[in-house]
This record gives sequence, structure tokens and C-alpha cells, in this order.
Amino acid sequence: VTVGDATVRTLRLPVAIEALGTVTPVTTVTLRPQVSGMLTQVLFTEGQMVRKGQVLAQIDPRPFEQALMQAEGTRRRDEAQLENARITLERYRTLLSQDSIARQDVDTQAALVKQLEGTVMTDRAQERTARLNLGYTQVTAPAAGRIG
Repeated sequence: VTVGDATVRTLRLPVAIEALGTVTPVTTVTLRPQVSGMLTQVLFTEGQMVRKGQVLAQIDPRPFEQALMQAEGTRRRDEAQLENARITLERYRTLLSQDSIARQDVDTQAALVKQLEGTVMTDRAQERTARLNLGYTQVTAPAAGRIG
């Protein structure tokens, strides 16, 4: 066995391991849009690093904007009808106190007010749903990482 001598010195040694294996990601996410429509933009490239909340794709928002406008219009129309029914109910109550109108007419108008209140509540829910669907037209990254 040959023996030699050397001077001791501090160096950085590169460590490289060549081996076969599989890389397993910490998080795997499959994105599925909440609404369907025409994809208008893809805002990432394969292998790009993305951060949580970053917009990755855009679905055409126009049909969802129109649905929102329609829901807003329906709500406004029904709110106007409700306001008119409330005013009429107050008139009927005044007439009833003067014994100038049948009690049944007042009860019918009160029922109409309650019916229209329910209609307005439904309209508000439809408007919120349309607004929610419009928000779903932007597909965002649920986690940070490399996209692929």
C-alpha cells in the first residue's frame, strides 16, 4: 500500500448523485373550472413557477356578464313592484280605518306584499349566483409551485 502525505485545506466538495428515480411532488392539484365556456386566454407556460391566487386562464366572461345584468334588472323591476304594493297597502289600511274598503282587499294586498318580498329575495339570490359565476371565469392557482 502506497502512503503519501498532503497539506490539509478546506474546500467545497460538489456532491452529485447520479441515480434512477422518480420525483414526487409535495402537492398535486387538478384544476377544473366551475363554469364552462370558451377559453380566451392561457396565462402560463408549461413548467412556470406560479404563486397562490395567480390567474392562470380566462374563460369568456360575456355570457356571465349578461346573466348578471339580467338578474339585476329583474331584481330592480320586482323591487319597484314591491314598493308600489307597499304604498297601495298603506292606502288600503287608511281606507279600512275609515271603513271605506273591505277587510278582504287589505288582506289580499298584504299577501301580495309578502309574495313580492319573497320574489325580491329570490332575485337577490339569483343575482349573487350570477356574480359568483362571473368570478369563476378567472381560473386561479390554488397553491404555489411549478405548473405542468
